[in-house]
Amino acid sequence: MRRFFLFFLSCCVFSPVTAQRLPLWELGLAVGYAKVPYYRGASSGRDIILPLPLAIYRGKKYSVDDDGGHRWLMRSERFSLDLSLAAGLPVPKNDKTSARAGMPSLDATLELGPRLNLLLWKNTRQKISFVLPFRFASSVAFFDMAYRGWIVSPFLMYSIENKGKNGWGFDVLAGPLYASRKYHDYFYSVSKSYENNNRTVYKAREGYSGSRVTLYIKKSYKRLWLSAFARYDRLSGSVFEDSPIVEQKEYLVGGFVIGWIFKKSPQTVYVEN
Repeated sequence: MRRFFLFFLSCCVFSPVTAQRLPLWELGLAVGYAKVPYYRGASSGRDIILPLPLAIYRGKKYSVDDDGGHRWLMRSERFSLDLSLAAGLPVPKNDKTSARAGMPSLDATLELGPRLNLLLWKNTRQKISFVLPFRFASSVAFFDMAYRGWIVSPFLMYSIENKGKNGWGFDVLAGPLYASRKYHDYFYSVSKSYENNNRTVYKAREGYSGSRVTLYIKKSYKRLWLSAFARYDRLSGSVFEDSPIVEQKEYLVGGFVIGWIFKKSPQTVYVEN
């Protein structure tokens, strides 16, 4: 254990700063898999398998990389402001075993808003950041959209990364979640018309939505690109934990993406490691 610790410390602390030329852009195809609940606290969910476009662009004002796309609204050495995007599954009404059995289905949700990124500390390969996404949610069904409230989810992120042709990275994100009454109402409220022996009337409130810890691992090798994640959600202490719609207060979800780069830009740019 002592040898392992010393080796890890030498890799993290004494890594030299280098820069190398990489393609301005890269294009490829990927397939992604994830097993996720229909909503936070649901005991049932879906296995999702999707073909995905894989794009990397290393521009100065706009970048798309294995951390996702970034369109910088404002940026400095330690502070940046960009866009945050999230989505949720539609909830069916024909699941007779769920707590929502007999209740109307719910449309898929789309969340969009600004995200503040504040760099707290870094060395050659590691960094610790404070990230504050603030998103507005809408339910989406074909061309119909309805506003469903706001969500704010501040978190601390620890990252260690080695960029390059055979780069790798590891991220740990942890923090609480908060949402408006309207957002919680969409998922967790129960009206009088849907009350039964197993489900009482419930009115959701605004406030604390639980906490979340997420792990990301990513690895690239020549033209192969791999990424996997695991997320632990805890709803204990949330303002809706006593809702009859909440079936589990702790759960783990995960997924992965495998991609192949088939086209690279002849133009290169310097990328700092």
